[in-house]
Amino acid sequence: MDSVHNFPKFFATWSSSSNILNCILESNWLDQRVDVTVEPEHVIISSSQNGCKFLLRGITLLPDTCRGLKMLNTEELHFSMKGNLSVDDDVFPMKRKKCSSQTETVDTIQRLQNKWYCGVCKQKILTDRCILSRVLPLPSENWSEFADMWFCHNHGNQEESSQKQGRLLPKAKECFVGETYVLVARRHVNNVGIKVTKSGTVICRRCGRQIGEAIESENGLSKEDSIIKFFLHTLLMKDLAYADLIKSEISNGHRVDLNGFFSGLLQEQSDTYASFRFIIESQCDGLSGNVQDRPSSTCLLWMLDSMVQMYRSSSVPDSDGNIQVTKTDVTKIMFKCQLGGLCANRSPDYVTKSVISLWKKDNTVHGFRLPHPVFLQLINLLLQNCKTLPASQRYLNGFHMSFIENSKVS
Repeated sequence: MDSVHNFPKFFATWSSSSNILNCILESNWLDQRVDVTVEPEHVIISSSQNGCKFLLRGITLLPDTCRGLKMLNTEELHFSMKGNLSVDDDVFPMKRKKCSSQTETVDTIQRLQNKWYCGVCKQKILTDRCILSRVLPLPSENWSEFADMWFCHNHGNQEESSQKQGRLLPKAKECFVGETYVLVARRHVNNVGIKVTKSGTVICRRCGRQIGEAIESENGLSKEDSIIKFFLHTLLMKDLAYADLIKSEISNGHRVDLNGFFSGLLQEQSDTYASFRFIIESQCDGLSGNVQDRPSSTCLLWMLDSMVQMYRSSSVPDSDGNIQVTKTDVTKIMFKCQLGGLCANRSPDYVTKSVISLWKKDNTVHGFRLPHPVFLQLINLLLQNCKTLPASQRYLNGFHMSFIENSKVS
């Protein structure tokens, strides 16, 4: 019997505009004489010694329309055919929100106040005494480029205003909400459950997960007056005052779906700025060092299609020897990246300065920043998803191909 690693794989993407299913069969059986049979609800691949059946759910194939047979690298068979989705299958499962996620986060914090928890272990993040008098949304990341038109620098005889530095920082009892993070004064952080390391990393003492980072203190400010940046996707904001009534939910944990977080972020950025190409930048933050001297990373990201239905076979056959093919709604992406800091010595095969310059000059390209740990999580997710694609689908025109699973919003 073949090992699981050598078992054939089925991969397909669905085009809703033409009702076409583009299919790829991956198998080392293809270097032999094999038969591929397409029936309305399954695809069968068989040779003289081996065979398996891929069961498709939610779609009915039209075998007579099968065409475009093409063999690549003796291990990939490409073909396409028409099909019909099930009546109950939703081609567009994502429903647009009426307001931005940033506005929703502001409303949630105003309602729940200090009820912030680690998304994994439910460790309390803010102190019980913390009552936030002001919760305000931050402007877009590019606001500081136009600050000269908005502010009179050193207004009120302030020697170094936060506006002049290009930063908006909250004071005591204030919370500023960004698109991917929230800012609060360190004095409101629960030091029993949360630890700030010397390098500025903010971790949960209970589960050891990084949930944020400390922002460099202003001159003359005490440690208690410094600012903590919490990453939104690591937090659970919920009223757990009656934790004994929902003990099972707490014990199971609330692990954050990174696919859902990043797909929602890119969808919102695309809708807001009418763009499908992005320059995502990141700069290492910390408690010391000149900001300009810190290493930076850049990712060029191209959203090819925000609504793609992807079909992939499971790695393990069921008890009957059949392989289930499941459907996932994804955003199809091409990307290049250049990592700074410790990763700067890797081969510069992703992004060159000339390419970045061309994208920055293009008004249709939207740029925004991510906290460095969040940026690295996005790149890692894209690379992991890229590796799950068939070999012929992982690279195109100098870009890596990947996808992000879409979150379903009710």
